[in-house]
Amino acid sequence: MVGVLWQKVFDNPEVFLIQVPFRNVVTTETNVYVIRSANEVLIVDLGAPTEAAAQALLCALDEIGVDLAHASIFFTHMHYDHAGLACELPLCGNAVYLNEHELRASEPSFAKEISEYVTDRFQREGMSSSQAAEVGAPIEITTPISACVDHVEIMRDGDVFSVGSYVFEVVDLPGHTRGMQGLYQPNTGLFFAGDQLLFLITPSIGLFLDGSDSFAAYERSMSKLLSLDITHLYHSHGAIRRDFRDRAEAILKARRRRCDEVVGIIEDANASGYQPTGVEVIERIGWRIPFPRIADCDIRQQWLIYTQGVALLDHLTFVQRICRTSESALVGNAFMTNRYSLPRLVDNTYLS
Repeated sequence: MVGVLWQKVFDNPEVFLIQVPFRNVVTTETNVYVIRSANEVLIVDLGAPTEAAAQALLCALDEIGVDLAHASIFFTHMHYDHAGLACELPLCGNAVYLNEHELRASEPSFAKEISEYVTDRFQREGMSSSQAAEVGAPIEITTPISACVDHVEIMRDGDVFSVGSYVFEVVDLPGHTRGMQGLYQPNTGLFFAGDQLLFLITPSIGLFLDGSDSFAAYERSMSKLLSLDITHLYHSHGAIRRDFRDRAEAILKARRRRCDEVVGIIEDANASGYQPTGVEVIERIGWRIPFPRIADCDIRQQWLIYTQGVALLDHLTFVQRICRTSESALVGNAFMTNRYSLPRLVDNTYLS
């Protein structure tokens, strides 16, 4: 294969960046990293399940001088553009490291479970049953590796393992997914961040099946990242840059502005005597999309936008900046529809 994009980006340990092609909603490749020291090899993520991606990865590994059969694999998370090749390549003998929540997401039943959960959430926020079924349909965002991989080791926050003479620390980074993890090498300042921090796009935030605050989880993960003595941050999409701390602060500020925007939308609606549904709020947010309406976007982008919107509403409800009430509804299978208002200050106490 001609024109495989890879480069050596660090010397000790050796770190190689391979751009594995895959055209998604915005991105055009996944950054796969090969760490080599004393003839031991760890590969961070693999790429999407396409023939072109498999050829690109295998060709690059051959040029670098790495035998896939003798490498270990660390998955930051199980989204198909990161882990999809696990079921396309012979990995039966490889050690595979991932978080327990990502292992759960790799089960074949997870796609149906998350689809049902998201569809229900969309309906509860006021979306019609037909639209919720379409937007929340099973999108294969994770990789069912249970039939492809024999040796999985569950990694938890703070666990360590070695690649040659270098010890790497596992760092939990929930937010984008429930169990996303990064890898930190404190002596060199290397950090492999998955989709926690990107320059090409703003990382999306997932909806967690346990209903917990994924927005707050993402912010805590970013604070954890910024607290480390990182000198080289390697993310999963787009060119590597050194100004990652500025980018992290910009992402956090943008998310806080978006929170203020949502509060403002609800405040304006309340001022006219109306409590908007969640979908009505989400559709008034100034999303950066190339179309006038969310409905004009690719179905995958619609899925992302509405899940981001619900995560925002959940967070603002959790921190009591907005109030969520439910009223009886006859929308599809949803019994209740959520509506939103701002809390009222009475005797220095906020009331719904």
